[in-house]
Amino acid sequence: MSSSCVIHKLRGALTKHKHRLGVLLSAFVLVLCLVLLGYKIYGSWAMLRTYEWEIDYVWLLPAFLLFIVQNMITIWVWCLILARFAPSIPFRRHMKIYAWTTLVRRIPAGILWMVAGRTYWYQQLDVPSSATAAGSFLEMAMAIFIGIPIG
Repeated sequence: MSSSCVIHKLRGALTKHKHRLGVLLSAFVLVLCLVLLGYKIYGSWAMLRTYEWEIDYVWLLPAFLLFIVQNMITIWVWCLILARFAPSIPFRRHMKIYAWTTLVRRIPAGILWMVAGRTYWYQQLDVPSSATAAGSFLEMAMAIFIGIPIG
C-alpha cells in the first residue's frame, strides 16, 4: 500500500468523523481548563480560606450587566475585524465561537490554543485559516496598543 493511499484513507476517515472529532477536542479542552482551574484553587486554598471576603451585593447585578455589555462589544468588534478578511457570519455564531475559544486563554500557552480553536471552528464555516489568524493578530495588536498609556 502506497503512502498516498494511506494518507487518502486517513483524510477520508477524518472528514467522515470531523464533527465527532471537534466535539471530542472541545470536551478535552474544557476538561483540561477545569483541571487546571482546580489545580490553581487547590494551590491557593489556604489563602482563599483566610481571605476576608466583602461582597457588596448591591453591585452584583450592575457588574454582571456591565460584564455582558463589555463582552457583546468585544464580540461585535471581533465581528468587524473578521468581516474585513472573510464572508459575513451571523453574530450568534461569532458569540458561540468567541466564548468557547476565549475560555482556553487561561491555560498555559492559551493564546495559541485560542487562535487554534478559532481557526478550527471558523474553518467549519468555510473561513480560511489565514483570515482567522490575521483577524486574531489584529485583535491582539489592537488590545496591546489600546493598553499603552499615552503621555
